[in-house]
Amino acid sequence: MADIPPLPPPVEGRRRWLVPLIVAIVVAILAVVGWRVWGDGDAQKSQSADGKGVGAGAGPGTPGTQPTSEACPTTEVPRTPLRRLTRFEYANSVRDLLNVDPSPAADLPADEVTNSFDNNASVLTVSALHAEKYVLVSETLAKQAVQNLVGLSSCDVAATGEEACARAFAQSFGRRAFRRPVTAQDEALLMAAYAAGRTGGSHAEGIEVMIRAALQSTHFLYRLETTAPADAATKLVPLNQFELATRLSYLLWASGPDDALLDAAARGELATKAAVAAKAREMLGQPKAREAIDWFKQTLGAENFYLELQNHGIADQANVNRHLIPWAKEFGLKLLR
Repeated sequence: MADIPPLPPPVEGRRRWLVPLIVAIVVAILAVVGWRVWGDGDAQKSQSADGKGVGAGAGPGTPGTQPTSEACPTTEVPRTPLRRLTRFEYANSVRDLLNVDPSPAADLPADEVTNSFDNNASVLTVSALHAEKYVLVSETLAKQAVQNLVGLSSCDVAATGEEACARAFAQSFGRRAFRRPVTAQDEALLMAAYAAGRTGGSHAEGIEVMIRAALQSTHFLYRLETTAPADAATKLVPLNQFELATRLSYLLWASGPDDALLDAAARGELATKAAVAAKAREMLGQPKAREAIDWFKQTLGAENFYLELQNHGIADQANVNRHLIPWAKEFGLKLLR
């Protein structure tokens, strides 16, 4: 079987229009997905265990101008699914959140692939094996993270006190983990986890248990969108700024929003198409965008293309790995430059 000759690199001159094209696509996607459909199921899911709505807890009121339904009266948005993080997104998220080696995430079950995509929310279910692995992986990552406790928190325990530093960490870490401001209920749960680890243990062990609790929380494992409409009869509901920031972050970085993006959301700076376009350009310039290029390979349907080549005897897996996969990734990287 003959080797596949190396494919030619993308035309250099195309860069000038490809980057604006990607930004335009991002803005167009978010112009539509900046809304979600509210239904009867949402009202039920937005109730917490104590009967209180978690709409306010999961997404506080957003500053800045929000879009109105009158602005796009003909837009039809399908019902918003409950979206779980993929294994790839989980690994990227914990890497950025804890500054740790995310390789333990490889122990999570592989995500089902449909139509070349592995992030189809309708098939991202949670099995008993998922539940077991989420516990084990979170324990490994948390233990690894507290080995560099100074890197996780700048709070001076000797000067401020252990509990005060733990509470400050719950607020800052919780915001990044849950991708929104921490509510009083969130803080209480995280501090309860800290107390469980601190009792009979050390401050570091308390932080370790807090991290484990956060990584097993539905607010981390799922990209929850629980903003409720003021009018129960409303079907089209605009995302709040934090929900929009999360969608933008996972689209371009395959990871959670950083502090800068969360700060922008808190200031209401994602309220217009121009603002989203500017933020998208800024995000595309960061190394994380290059690492998240896997979505481009999936968009091209490259996996199916590779299978067709193999089925017709044109290439074996070694040739695919040697030529086609690197070329597809490099082509995607050039789009982001």
